[in-house]
Amino acid sequence: MFFNSRSRPPRGSFHWWVPVAFLLLTPSSGLTRGAAAQNPYRPPQVYSQIIKIRDTLLAGDYLKARVRCDALEKAHPDLLAPSLGRLLSWHAQMFEQDSFNREKEIQAEFDHLLAVANAIGKQRPFVFEDFLFLGGAYGSMGLHVSLRDDYFEAFRLGMVGLYYISRGHDLEPGPADDQLAWGIFHYYRGYLAQTLSWLPFYANDIVQGLAEIRRAQAGIYTGPIAQLALVFVLGRGYQPERALPDSSELHRQFPQSPLIAIEYGRALLHNGRYPEAAALFQDLQTQVPQNTKMLYYLGWAHTYWAEMEGAANPADHRQAAEEFLRAFLATQPDAVFSSYAHLLLGDLDRQAHNYTQAKLHYQTSLKLNPQYDAAQQRLNRLKGSGL
Repeated sequence: MFFNSRSRPPRGSFHWWVPVAFLLLTPSSGLTRGAAAQNPYRPPQVYSQIIKIRDTLLAGDYLKARVRCDALEKAHPDLLAPSLGRLLSWHAQMFEQDSFNREKEIQAEFDHLLAVANAIGKQRPFVFEDFLFLGGAYGSMGLHVSLRDDYFEAFRLGMVGLYYISRGHDLEPGPADDQLAWGIFHYYRGYLAQTLSWLPFYANDIVQGLAEIRRAQAGIYTGPIAQLALVFVLGRGYQPERALPDSSELHRQFPQSPLIAIEYGRALLHNGRYPEAAALFQDLQTQVPQNTKMLYYLGWAHTYWAEMEGAANPADHRQAAEEFLRAFLATQPDAVFSSYAHLLLGDLDRQAHNYTQAKLHYQTSLKLNPQYDAAQQRLNRLKGSGL
């Protein structure tokens, strides 16, 4: 079996992982090129089903997407698309609910996908889609394990994914779908270069990565997935306000999706559109009650809605913000989000001219998250004003 989800090269120095990953993870001769093969993904009735699965996932109906994957797999067992669709459905559902409790389902689906890939390699040559979807599965698993802070394993999985993506591009360079993987890779390498001064030679990768992700929107499969990836990297990067146009467009296209609505709401917050954000997150709190970050986002919206020029009843917004933030902290979020909540509580005290209490919240925020510049800047301003 040349696909094995648990086989790993030896742990060690970060710098030699790239060439070693490419050498150790080259598939055996059972995985052959498919230049002359008839492509089983391209018949209109098959392709349309794959697109329906994609759009059902984006709409947030994960159960229906899995049902469609099962039906497609039953009719066409020599395709990787159904297994990838189920894998992505579990990932998306976990992100949406902010509840990472589907480890067994995800690992089982990944193992199943590799088994299907093995079977395909014995039956026919691989085609573009086989490489694309196999690479996408490895990339998705890399993102998943990074959430557990297992960055070496995330790197390994990501490099395997890029290897298969490259194989697909070599086979069929026309489709732009592969640009999504390379765009995400280059964007985050550039993001890292801006964070680590000893990586200046990758400083322009952010621009390159964003351009590649945009090109992937013309892919035959990636389309709106690439647009969502663009929203994600922009919305959680250095210029989150830039995510608003694309997130707004996606929200109009998939208004039922809580996952897309969350990213749209974050973009509204970063653009100062607090009343709209508050209304959106109020609805989301009902749709995804498991995701306690909705309390934080509501606290964020009401904190600064209270400061908007012409805001009616600012005291009511401050009270609502404090209630949401304290309810959020009661859920015991991680240190980073706890620091964000304490900064907002400090801002509420500052608005009420309770500077001593504001200072305590900013200090707590910094204690929880020592690299949080916003908290340090607020403390410095209070000290500079003699407060």
